[in-house]
Amino acid sequence: MLGAPGGTGKTAYAIAIGLAVALGRPLVEEPVHSTGAVWIYNLEDPREELLRRVQAALIAHGIRPAAMTGRLYLDSGRDQPLIMAVRLPDGSTVATPIADALIAELIRREVRLLIVDPFVKSHRLEENRNEQVDFAATLWSRVADAAGCAILLVHHFRKGGVAGDADAFRGASALVDAARAAVALRSMDDGEAKRFGVPEEERWFYVRADNAKLNLAPRPLDATWLQLRSIALPNGDHVQAIARWRPASVFRELSMNDSADLVEQLGSPRDDGERWSARKQDFGRWGGELIMATTGCSEEQARAMLAAYFASKALRIADYPSPKQRKPRKGLEHDPQVVAGMRLHAQEGEHP
Repeated sequence: MLGAPGGTGKTAYAIAIGLAVALGRPLVEEPVHSTGAVWIYNLEDPREELLRRVQAALIAHGIRPAAMTGRLYLDSGRDQPLIMAVRLPDGSTVATPIADALIAELIRREVRLLIVDPFVKSHRLEENRNEQVDFAATLWSRVADAAGCAILLVHHFRKGGVAGDADAFRGASALVDAARAAVALRSMDDGEAKRFGVPEEERWFYVRADNAKLNLAPRPLDATWLQLRSIALPNGDHVQAIARWRPASVFRELSMNDSADLVEQLGSPRDDGERWSARKQDFGRWGGELIMATTGCSEEQARAMLAAYFASKALRIADYPSPKQRKPRKGLEHDPQVVAGMRLHAQEGEHP
């Protein structure tokens, strides 16, 4: 499942995933576990619009159209509807004959991934009835099993739905429950834009992807970020495509020698005899405060830098005798050998 509020770029993201599978290349920096032919069935837009969107994605990722020969199939629901299930007058639900025809065509084309956009246009059921939506989900599972392919269903969010929450998907919960994976997209919020230095008027072009089947979403710096880009087509039109985006790292502005100085300062006794702490709640001693004061970075970036210093073994936590209390306190301590190695790399012109 792939879900998002309107205008968040879910169709552009689905197309990028389709091209990645067709080519066997991680276009949005997500691993491609199996490659092969991809069939994109857009049930809302006319074929011309689908072609424009695919062309924009090809340009955005530097892909020659000829590379997609025999690898990509495109269809529009306006030309050929794809109604998989209907509700009869007596209230019962049945699969339509097109389900078996679809399986046969998927096998004939040796399709590895079928993208259906949007799911709501693929049935005539009541989307708020769990038993009916479960019937549709089971039917799509049967198609996937019989055809030996993966199926990505693109779905809308309910009004007020929040990314990272499985209940954000519109309609009955049976659909998300039946999905092996559910990805939710949302635009960058105000706080994240300030953290990353993105102007308010531009934050709508930055999209976060979360696993909607997990209760705990990653912190902003660890999240998967995407960027919607306006791509100029040969005819002069501009169409959105999506690509992976990574927040700028404060390390890029920090030389290796400056980074070594910072680690040494973080891991040495302060003038008051105390040591810097790894804990945010140790107000006045948290190492992130020194990092922010030294580099001008945000709190999230300071957290990321501390984590990087711990991962590289440049910093560690050790007990030390505090002048303000009788029992030992925990504080930061640097490894002189790692710092010496950083200074050696600085002489060779490397960055952290």
